[in-house]
Amino acid sequence: MNLLKTRVSCSMRGSLARWCGILVAAVLGVPALAPTARADLWPVLEAHWKLDETDTGSTLVHDARGGVPGTRMGNVGIGVPGVSGTAYSFPGQDSAYIDFNRADMIPQTGPFKLDMWIKTAVSAGRTQYLLSSYQGTDPGRTLLYMDSSGRIRLQIGGGSGFLLDTPSGTNFADDEWHQITLTREKVDPTTDILRLYIDEIERDSGVASPNLIIGGGNNHDWQLSGSINVNSRHFNGLIDDIRVYVPEPSSMVLLLLAAGVLLIRRGRA
Repeated sequence: MNLLKTRVSCSMRGSLARWCGILVAAVLGVPALAPTARADLWPVLEAHWKLDETDTGSTLVHDARGGVPGTRMGNVGIGVPGVSGTAYSFPGQDSAYIDFNRADMIPQTGPFKLDMWIKTAVSAGRTQYLLSSYQGTDPGRTLLYMDSSGRIRLQIGGGSGFLLDTPSGTNFADDEWHQITLTREKVDPTTDILRLYIDEIERDSGVASPNLIIGGGNNHDWQLSGSINVNSRHFNGLIDDIRVYVPEPSSMVLLLLAAGVLLIRRGRA
């Protein structure tokens, strides 16, 4: 019932968000709302790494929403055909990864939706990190990874921490593109639910405390394809189009934002 109330509330606020989105788009020239499934829960595109860079003279990894750029480290290939534009190619080397230069890439405790695409270039046989906030010794680590059998897993905390994974027998190390979606939604003040989707099919879910901290509160920057000080876990394959969505702001914040946009437009007149 509480989840239903949350969805109805989001729907009722949707018209205000859409109007504000139109105003933001008019000023910034970028879309404000996500055209994806379940957009009623996470309508705001907070960050978007297209991974479409082709300039070999730069190591910057741009966030299309204007956030702090990341950095390509080591022998990461660019300009490879992807699911949308081009993708990055990772050789499975410990020195080849992306440092997002952000500890807040994913909200630590709030609702969010993460989308990314992967294509594993090698058969299963070893653990490969996809996205991580971890530097080798942290008990509060957060890892999104592929295990040695080709299953996709999310681990928050140490070995006995929160875990989501795809069912036994699933193998996504098949040289095909797969979409990974991770969501966190609030059911009521004391309960969150995390869900793991592969190719838009829910594979696992789990109830969590609202106090469960993504990233463990260690304030480490997030890395793509591996973790600092962790050897033989780096990804071998292609990654493309990483997006983070969050809920819309409160109605008051939207009204203030809309007012600010109108003032900017008036100032340009």
